[in-house]
Amino acid sequence: MDELRVSSKLMNHLMSKFIRHKIRKHCGQTINVVFNQIVATIKDGDKVKIHLELDADMNTADFEKMITKALGLGGDKENEEA
Repeated sequence: MDELRVSSKLMNHLMSKFIRHKIRKHCGQTINVVFNQIVATIKDGDKVKIHLELDADMNTADFEKMITKALGLGGDKENEEA
């Protein structure tokens, strides 16, 4: 079993910036993301388990918009009128 653990300050900063950018591009919401660490464990050479640890915060209205978009809810005139 091999394990790769990344938790350096530089890598954490870069991953936080990357995740923040991808969320903003995909969902249109600005989120404060603090990436803490990633642990990748390889078992038997054919399975990889990845564990990400991060903290994020955003305002409630932006969270509701993001969840609505992610789940495909809303945006339908028929659903709004019903």
